[in-house]
Amino acid sequence: MFRRVSALFLIMIFALTASFLMPSEAMADVSPKKGMHSMPSTGTVKALAIRVGFKDYPLFIEEEGDNGQVVVKDSGYCLTREDLTDSFLGTAPGSEAQYPYESLSAYYNRSSYGKLNIELGEIVDYTSEKGRDYYAEKEAGVKEIELMSEILDFLEDKIDLSDYDSDGDGVADAVYVFYSGRPGPSVSKTFSPHCRRCSEHNMSIDGIKVTHFVMMGLDEKSVLMHETGHLLGLPDYYSKANGEALFGTSDMMYDNSGDHNGFSKWILGWIGDENVIYLDKNDAGKTVSLTSVDSLGCEGKKLAVLSNPKAKGPYGTYLLVEYVSAENDMADIVGGTFPEGFRIFRVDAQLSDDLFVRNNDYYETALLQVLNHDYSSFYDSIYREGMEVTPFTDPSSAQADGTYTGFFILDFETGENNSFRLDYREKMPETTTSKETEPERETSSEKQEEKNSYSKRIKSADTGDKNSHSGYLFIVPMVILCGVAYVCKRKVKKNGTYRS
Repeated sequence: MFRRVSALFLIMIFALTASFLMPSEAMADVSPKKGMHSMPSTGTVKALAIRVGFKDYPLFIEEEGDNGQVVVKDSGYCLTREDLTDSFLGTAPGSEAQYPYESLSAYYNRSSYGKLNIELGEIVDYTSEKGRDYYAEKEAGVKEIELMSEILDFLEDKIDLSDYDSDGDGVADAVYVFYSGRPGPSVSKTFSPHCRRCSEHNMSIDGIKVTHFVMMGLDEKSVLMHETGHLLGLPDYYSKANGEALFGTSDMMYDNSGDHNGFSKWILGWIGDENVIYLDKNDAGKTVSLTSVDSLGCEGKKLAVLSNPKAKGPYGTYLLVEYVSAENDMADIVGGTFPEGFRIFRVDAQLSDDLFVRNNDYYETALLQVLNHDYSSFYDSIYREGMEVTPFTDPSSAQADGTYTGFFILDFETGENNSFRLDYREKMPETTTSKETEPERETSSEKQEEKNSYSKRIKSADTGDKNSHSGYLFIVPMVILCGVAYVCKRKVKKNGTYRS
């Protein structure tokens, strides 16, 4: 009896451990529709910037001057007030040369077609009596919340947090914490750039809640723009699980460069339904013209949605086509200048309780994945004259899980007339002799190796690659089943009867 109980106990421990290691199908913890954000996507928003020093990394240091007097100056461990003002507003001489990342305000004003204006409010200083290592954690947790609580206690009689609630929802729109430290990557999640959701901790000043805050160090302006995307409710489009380049194109929520893509702008309300053309099989033969998604104005049709049955908004499963002019916020990306042309995305933006069911951790469950006709560079996400996407090309017009859509996206035209022609085929043919119906070729080992080596270049540190443990999905049920069978096994008595 003792032996069977011990065995069952060991089996339960193994299964419990494995369940923590398995990749989760949990819903993404961001969604503008759910309200998993603090910053409104339109209007004028005021940002609160907090500089934080520590006992061992102070904001200021004292030095002896030429005449023997004590001089107080910035320590260099944290961005100065002038640095912060430049990051938000682009006030430093020569900041124009950093275009399109000259300032947070200018970037988002262009990306939102003038619908979002971010202003800088107060810059306040707080110095903890503890050393920086006290708050360091491998994963963001209680110490980070403890630090934020200390900051809010310090600010309670010094600021009016209602000045930072532009939409009157009782939540501070944009709270940024700039921590002191030395340049370079950190092994601590607390002191790596990220956006922290803290709504469950009920932190507030005079009734105005702090539900999100951004943690930043001595990081580039583009990282600030990426983390602000999280304040707006946008998810990361890179994989946190396996490190592969699933997204396959440049985007502010992918590699901290370029503009926000059309899907992001749609769910944020910068692109309205009047700027979207919905297409299904009944639109076969139609030529569709689009205005560029990275333009300064939101005129004309910016997005084409291909779905069957026809979609009625951004929250569903469909193919999304947009046109990129390689101007404005797409004028400079990681690696060079982006080419002009079409981008096509597979979208699975289904919701459950107003949260995204999918994320971008795995191909089969991708929220947003670009069709990339090669894997040598981001430029291969652009479709131009002489190219096409059909059920038989690689990549095909199928959904990420292989579901046949029947769409043919043909006859791309770029330049003055940004258009493509849509066709549809109800059923895949049994046999083929034409180029369109050529059987899909197996990916060569060289192309697969190139694809695997085409890794993302993420500047922000709010991610960590994890190994995939999908094998446990098979192992754990089998181990549990074997354990139950062992415990319930009956031994045969000599007289032919059974006992438990």
